[in-house]
Amino acid sequence: MMRRWPPDVTKTYSQNAARTRGSIVYYGVLVLTFLAMFSVYVYGWLIPTLHLATVFSVAFTIGVMAQAVAGIAPETRGWKVRTHVNAAYVMYYSTVVMVAALAWGVSMPARLLVAGMLLVMAAAVAAGTFSARLRTYAIALQTIHLVAFAAAFMFATYL
Repeated sequence: MMRRWPPDVTKTYSQNAARTRGSIVYYGVLVLTFLAMFSVYVYGWLIPTLHLATVFSVAFTIGVMAQAVAGIAPETRGWKVRTHVNAAYVMYYSTVVMVAALAWGVSMPARLLVAGMLLVMAAAVAAGTFSARLRTYAIALQTIHLVAFAAAFMFATYL
């Protein structure tokens, strides 16, 4: 996607993807495919194996639904902008709750590493929410959040 539609670093991933009809469809299919595979892993293995709390399941379900809405409602014009932005904020905040519950559900040393990733994620979400100046680096904040989120799940799974 990045090669075909080179990104503008001042825009979010979805703003970059919402440039053409083809990129909107590609982005939507990519998001929905990832969410389906990730849900199978989380519901089928992670939650039962780690005996994660209900708060994790609720936060995960809310986050997946919000990401699905954000993935299929591109940030183009009109109601789609508000729908996408609100869904994205719900998703970002739910991932912070989700990783906090994940940190609680794993043992040491994974708990320390997951908690560290939680702090990184919370800082990225707070910077994007409360700082207009830092919001101009939206793609960097999203990348930091995504890497920390993935690292938290890797630490919980493999340690």
